[in-house]
Amino acid sequence: MNIKELEERALDALSGVALAIPVAQEVDEAAWLEQRLKGLGGSDAGTVLGLNPYQGAFELWLLKTGQIQAPDLTGNEPIYWGHRLEAMVCEEFSRRHGGPPLYKPGFMAQSVDRPWQQVSLDAVTMDPDTGELAIFEAKTASGFLANEWEDDRIPARYEAQCYHAAAVTGIRNVWIGCLIGGQRFVAKKVQIDEAVLSDVVAAEERFWVDHVIGGAQPQPDASASCTDVLRDMWVAQAGTIELPPEAFDVADAYLECNARIDELETEKKRLGNWLRNEMGEMTTGSVGGVVVATNKEQKRKHFNLAGFRADHGDSTPYEEERTTRVLRVAQRKEQG
Repeated sequence: MNIKELEERALDALSGVALAIPVAQEVDEAAWLEQRLKGLGGSDAGTVLGLNPYQGAFELWLLKTGQIQAPDLTGNEPIYWGHRLEAMVCEEFSRRHGGPPLYKPGFMAQSVDRPWQQVSLDAVTMDPDTGELAIFEAKTASGFLANEWEDDRIPARYEAQCYHAAAVTGIRNVWIGCLIGGQRFVAKKVQIDEAVLSDVVAAEERFWVDHVIGGAQPQPDASASCTDVLRDMWVAQAGTIELPPEAFDVADAYLECNARIDELETEKKRLGNWLRNEMGEMTTGSVGGVVVATNKEQKRKHFNLAGFRADHGDSTPYEEERTTRVLRVAQRKEQG
């Protein structure tokens, strides 16, 4: 089967299931980004499900409703190399699985039944196990994240993306390949469970209908992205705002968390010092031949500001002032 035949099979499979929206990131990134705002894409699935460590549902809601702009990722090295190496990951999958061709769709697939659900497929190929049409997702990962791909594991956010692609296209054969640390390739088949697929679609639909269309703000989550957008999206104005009554309970719970963290940090230091004392000058401590702890030297580099000033004088021209907002929760005062 050649690429042209594969393209025809892919379009035939999508007929009546998904529309081919003629936008592609490689051709017109601005149009592609604009189309992404009109629905939920594959990378949004993990965020909606709370599986994306890099983005929370609160930030996604702000983006989809136009309240904030997507960050400019120009110059982001991991994203740049992820795009550049995508074709190589596809080629390696084909090479290792008997040479099935891979077709890169030049369009975004949009669900006919759920127009808010869309996906840009990395590639379509023939399943090396079944000979049927299959989706292929190409990924790259840092070597520090290699454990996420050990054995049968697939990072949850990527598995959610595969389920999303299956929901949009109706194709149930899904493969994912990843180049890890630039020197190790893995490819795994995602087993699509229909019950899980229904749950994924239902969660995405709730998010889109209730929050994006309905306008209901999702609850702020614990993600770093939520912290960042809430800290930076408003310019501070001196004044007082009346909070809802439950703010007292939230503040009390916040202070209790702080107290527990302080207690745990104190206990952690005590336990660490017990181990340091027992180990003395030795770098490794064990019980019955089983390593319990290590206490090895580490070297760190730091900027010697005093030395810089001694050699070059005033450091002020090199200093940057940044403004941020710091949340401090007040201890509740009993009413007299």
